[in-house]
Amino acid sequence: MSSTPPAKPSINEELGQQRPSQNKRGKKVTYSEYTTDMAVGALSGPKGHRSRTQQGGSKEVKADENVNFRVVAKSNLYLTGSERSLLRVKSGNVYSCLMTTSQKMSSLFRHYAKYHGLRKEGLVFTYTDVLKGSDTPNVVGLKKDEEIWVREKEVCETGSPQIGVITEKANKSWNDDMKNNIRSAAPDVYFLVGEARIGAHQAVVAARGGSDTILKGPKTKDGDVVIGVNSEYTVEAIKVILEFIYTASVQGVLDLAKRLAGTPIALASILTEAIELSKSWGFDTLVEICEYGAVESINADNVLQYLTSNQRLTAENRSSQSPLTRACMQFIMENMKTVTASESFNDQLTNNPTLIIPILRKAAESVTEKKGRKRKISESK
Repeated sequence: MSSTPPAKPSINEELGQQRPSQNKRGKKVTYSEYTTDMAVGALSGPKGHRSRTQQGGSKEVKADENVNFRVVAKSNLYLTGSERSLLRVKSGNVYSCLMTTSQKMSSLFRHYAKYHGLRKEGLVFTYTDVLKGSDTPNVVGLKKDEEIWVREKEVCETGSPQIGVITEKANKSWNDDMKNNIRSAAPDVYFLVGEARIGAHQAVVAARGGSDTILKGPKTKDGDVVIGVNSEYTVEAIKVILEFIYTASVQGVLDLAKRLAGTPIALASILTEAIELSKSWGFDTLVEICEYGAVESINADNVLQYLTSNQRLTAENRSSQSPLTRACMQFIMENMKTVTASESFNDQLTNNPTLIIPILRKAAESVTEKKGRKRKISESK
């Protein structure tokens, strides 16, 4: 007589959530089944506690609602040891999840780390604030189709251009040293932004490989070079560029820009300004650095802002070659429903309707590619 193998436990049972079938008095209680959809990376919870029917009467209990959301990796996620680091999740990866409104976030933390082969202690999950294990979707106000972001607790990007792995502590020390250099005595070049005057050093600016004309502007009576900056640009963008010039680092681009701004200025605005200025001054490496940071921060609200910035550079045919433009188009194609629901996206498209053409062209290419793949599949059968 053959024996039936035991059923494989669901992911929620692994997380310590058992499915009760009886209450304390032995009366039957009907709960909905737990489900797991690993194919789409869904963290499953109860579909919702239905009303509980007890012998000798009935009692309605308010159901737990389900909430579908996405976990988006805002940096590359690595499994790191003493010998090497393994890339587990690429920045921008979207992981679909399902939880009940009363389920603790600690379940999400454990499952996400286990599913992707990571250590949960090395991850930070954020919604509007950093999430705690005791939080629930109800507590933090998480709604359907919204995003939770995940990053590494210690910043360890090795993106392009690759500089290496730098922890938050080392990165802070590096930036502090750089700031001391900027604030050191005897600057001999000044960037004028409105009434602001930002000093730097000709030797450092020239060594970074800028164009020959950047340091050939008017000079003061003391021989200091004066670089006038168009009033449409901000001091924050100049500070970001100078920090890149002095450190040649891509580490912490997003946090760096927010910190230098000092005010809740949109990160996309700072990076687009930095891209345009870096291009005009011949800092091609800085253009790549800023575009890399921009790609990391693309969302439905700012994707058109990045496209508009690249459109300004069409004189040198950069808009069709830029990795940022390709990333923006890909984001729009893959998130069409979310993007078109964004008020910011619609407002920017209204103000810059010429962007409709490249978007429609990309959509047509995507449809053609899909038809081509279907044709090849049918021919191979």
